[in-house]
Amino acid sequence: MHTPYIKAAGADFFIEGDMFQCHVKPYFLRLRLPGRVLEDGRESAQYDVDKGEMVVRLPKETKGETFADLDLHTKLLATSSEANKKKDKGPLIQVVGESVDPAEAKEENESEEEEDWELPQEVPSIEKPIWGGAPYGFNNQVTGFVTELGDELFDVVLIADADRLSEAERRVQRVKDEDEKFDQEYYMCDIIYKKNGLSKSTKYTGPTLQIGPLLTS
Repeated sequence: MHTPYIKAAGADFFIEGDMFQCHVKPYFLRLRLPGRVLEDGRESAQYDVDKGEMVVRLPKETKGETFADLDLHTKLLATSSEANKKKDKGPLIQVVGESVDPAEAKEENESEEEEDWELPQEVPSIEKPIWGGAPYGFNNQVTGFVTELGDELFDVVLIADADRLSEAERRVQRVKDEDEKFDQEYYMCDIIYKKNGLSKSTKYTGPTLQIGPLLTS
C-alpha cells in the first residue's frame, strides 16, 4: 500500500474471514479477498518511510489455498451488497403459475436484506500528478504534499493551492493574506504591555545569577 506522510504507529487493521480493512489517517482501504485469512499473531506490517509504502502479510486460513482473481480490483474493492449481487443471480428455473402473496414476498425480501454501511471505493489514477508550481520544503525537494493532505493541514498551511503557484506567486499571496488579517490592536497591546511591565521583566535579575559568583569562588 502506498501511504506517504503517515504515522505508522496510528495504523488500525481489521481482519475477519475474507475481509481486510486498514485505516491510517488520512487513508482507508477495504479489501474483500477471494479466500479467508486469520488474525492469529502471525500477521505483520512493515512501513518503509523512504518509499512511503506499507507491506502487510496475512496468514491464510487454509494453508496452500490459491487466491484467484487478485488482479481484479473491482472484486477486491467491492462492497458487501455488490459482492452478494454477483453471487445471487436468481434461480435458473422458475415455476410458472404459482401464486405468491405480494405482502409475504415483500417481508421475505426485507428479512433477507441487510444494512450495507460500506462506501464504494475506486482505484486512483496511477499517473503521477503534474504540479504547476515550484517545489518547497527542505532543499526544495517536496511537491504535492499540501494538495494530498490539504484537509489535514487547513490550520497549518495558509496557502491551500501552494502546489499550483510559483515561489513569487506564493509570496504575493502571503503578503496579501498578512495585509488582510493585520490586526492593529494586537500590536498596540504589545506596545502598552511593554511600557507597563515588559521592560521590567526583561531587566529582572534572577536569584540564580546572584549566587553564581559564590558557586564559582
